[in-house]
Amino acid sequence: MGLTSINVVNEDLQREGWRPYLVLGIAVLAVGLVSWRPFPAGVWHDDGVYMMVAKALAEGHGFTYQGVVGAPPAVKFPPVYPAFLGGLWALFGSIGPVTLVATLANVLFLALAGVLLARAVRLSTGAPLGIALGAGGLAVVSGDVLRTSSAVLSEPLFLAMVGGCLLLWPSAVDPGVTSRETTRARIALAALLVLLIGTRAAGMAFVVAFGVAMALRAGVRSGLWVAGPALAGWFGWSAWAGRRGRAVPEHLSDLLGPYSGWMREQALADPGAFVARLPGHVVGVLERVAVLLLPRVEGVLLWAAALPLFALAVYGAVYAVRRFPPLAWSALAYAGLLFAWPYLDRRLVVPLHLLVVALLGIGAYRLISSIGPGRRASVVATLFAAWVGFYGFVGAHRIAVGWPTAAYEIRAERLAGAVEAMGRTVPSDAVVGAPEFWSALYLHGGWTVAPSGLFTPAVTDADAPVWGTPEEQEHLWLETGVEYLLLEQGGTMHGATLDRLEARCPGMVRVVARMSPMLLVHLDRSGAIPAPEGSRQTFRFSCPSES
Repeated sequence: MGLTSINVVNEDLQREGWRPYLVLGIAVLAVGLVSWRPFPAGVWHDDGVYMMVAKALAEGHGFTYQGVVGAPPAVKFPPVYPAFLGGLWALFGSIGPVTLVATLANVLFLALAGVLLARAVRLSTGAPLGIALGAGGLAVVSGDVLRTSSAVLSEPLFLAMVGGCLLLWPSAVDPGVTSRETTRARIALAALLVLLIGTRAAGMAFVVAFGVAMALRAGVRSGLWVAGPALAGWFGWSAWAGRRGRAVPEHLSDLLGPYSGWMREQALADPGAFVARLPGHVVGVLERVAVLLLPRVEGVLLWAAALPLFALAVYGAVYAVRRFPPLAWSALAYAGLLFAWPYLDRRLVVPLHLLVVALLGIGAYRLISSIGPGRRASVVATLFAAWVGFYGFVGAHRIAVGWPTAAYEIRAERLAGAVEAMGRTVPSDAVVGAPEFWSALYLHGGWTVAPSGLFTPAVTDADAPVWGTPEEQEHLWLETGVEYLLLEQGGTMHGATLDRLEARCPGMVRVVARMSPMLLVHLDRSGAIPAPEGSRQTFRFSCPSES
């Protein structure tokens, strides 16, 4: 099918109307609401940090980590999502209503993402309506995707923006519409790309993908016209974050500093080690993509089933390069970003999942169409239908048993127990440290807080703890003035450091509350003094006997 034929088909599809997509949106919204549960902000980690920055914005403190020792500037997360939450804080004024509205909005954003993706696939490829609706629905009705809606996380808004960018593509390049309509579509696309990269740093992959796709379709000038504002906005934000990031204390820079510095320190400190780990890291990324496509499948069976799906997605991408280039280029660019990023988590794979499911639908449609009527086409259709059925059945079962939010429920119970215990034992003016709950302790208890562990995914030493060595942890507690420590995993992360302190300064470490598997520890700093600057003890507490 040539481009002219595609344009004719698009004219017919434009007249199709939005009713089927409205039905899809209502269905996805219903599924999202069934899986949704209300949880306190900070139950994860990033959700609490988002809310901390949003609260600071609403109260006039600007982009700061208000509540952290010293209130350093908030330079880690791009500004759009915190600004959105800040608007909710200004409207509702307290954390409960803000969290409720923000998470319900996330359910709506996911439904919108599915609708926009389905419409984009239909318009750009001419795929049958069922294929388009299936791609949009299956892309977001996944336990791993839906779990992002029950916490105050930016992924749902990000996915809705991605769907909007994909939907704008046909109008931005279609020679069958007027130049005024094309200009309006490109302006809207450029503006949405600005918001996209202002929501998540990973939006850079989509900005580059749309810029390349537009440059190849309409010329370099058009590509720069579409991607340039987002790139300029990102460089502006990065310059501000880099400049203000100097005010973030060095001992907190890996957790609270800008991503550029984190990437440089974690991945580029030892280029040889970084390159050496790439093959294993790439396999890890692909495994996480496979797990999202084939939930509950493990081991050899996972790879045996995933490889044909990957091949089908690649086949769909080859077709999309010609008919729907930003979809293919976005999948390639985002996968490349994950391959290079030194940290790996299934949550980071969620945007790629959206693209891969769409490519699977396109690939199945094109493969069956190219084979034509016959037995082979029936086999392909049957196998693809079997995957859809398995994916849908497991997803429905997971939602029914509460799998998407099970981890949140456990963490919410622990957070509630910690806040209750600390309310009885920790003075309101104390400085409290915690590995992940630190922002939640500020939001729900009002204490001044600090992260109690580093975050350094090992590049050169696979056995090194990501939360830092005992020496590094002791230095962090000393510099932030931590008086109480919430041990969220018992002694897993901080046990060795506390043992060192207690052995050197008996009586300095005192357990004040037990909330299995958590402990609340008081560091009695009255008997310790900071080591002299420049001494070999610079990075640790010193007892009077050592001074």
